[in-house]
Amino acid sequence: MKRIGVLRGGMGDDYRFSLKRGGEVLGHIYEHLSPEWTALDILIDKAGVWHLRGAPILPAQLMHQVDVVWNEAHSSFAHTLRQVAIPHISAPHFGHGIAQSRDILREHIKNMQISGIKIPRGIILPLWQGDIDGEWDKYLIKKAKDAHDKIPPPWIVRPLGRKDVASHTANTFSELVRALDDIMAHSESAVVEELIAGEEVSAHSVPGFRGQSRYVFPLGNANEEDKLQQIISDLYDRLGAKHYLKSDFVLSPRRGVYLLNLEFWPDFAADSSFTKACEGVGAKPHHVIEHMLESTLSLRV
Repeated sequence: MKRIGVLRGGMGDDYRFSLKRGGEVLGHIYEHLSPEWTALDILIDKAGVWHLRGAPILPAQLMHQVDVVWNEAHSSFAHTLRQVAIPHISAPHFGHGIAQSRDILREHIKNMQISGIKIPRGIILPLWQGDIDGEWDKYLIKKAKDAHDKIPPPWIVRPLGRKDVASHTANTFSELVRALDDIMAHSESAVVEELIAGEEVSAHSVPGFRGQSRYVFPLGNANEEDKLQQIISDLYDRLGAKHYLKSDFVLSPRRGVYLLNLEFWPDFAADSSFTKACEGVGAKPHHVIEHMLESTLSLRV
């Protein structure tokens, strides 16, 4: 029996989201990979204290308790796991920032100079502060004008950080104001981006799966598949992704290939695009998870 520790929690704003994601991993391993694998819950509380089975533990003590760690906490904890020589599955060190901020993603793509790829234009509208920004309604209209002046409609309006707040599509100025009202009412900053019309493609890729150095699940009938394959390969090399990468694209007939989002963890939900991609090639999500775990153990990444 092999022991996998699922690391979750932490001191940042994503504490609750990390708990939820880690719980999903624990449940998936228990349901699909037992008894070959046993999952152990490793919690980092908001004070930064690590716990195993409910009791405080030092990270160095984990090397005698687990064989590998699945890190659903902040990617910075990968440094601690490396220091104590525990094999682990983690996002790249800047992966957390990329997943949370399209501006960070845009800056990385620009610096990496990957040819043939663009990022939609966007603007961050900061959270309303009543004592500084004045009346709520006037603030919404002012910020909507700021976005309108910089980016032509239609727009995608989404929260900057939280993934449990819905995004909106807005075609008119009044719809833009309503979208900002809804998102900022949840005490969130908002991101307004240009909406790129075209074919949406989600590409899932896993190194070493099915004997391929970089297995990309079939992209369906996507146009420019060869171009996407090259872009995905370049993203892997430049990002340092070692375990899994999901790349969301829009293929615009007039404007080319746009990268919308990157994720470094598979989504196990039954209706997720990852699950559907697995089923499309006769696999199950837990087959990929086990491959990731076995590969990490063999390479001691």
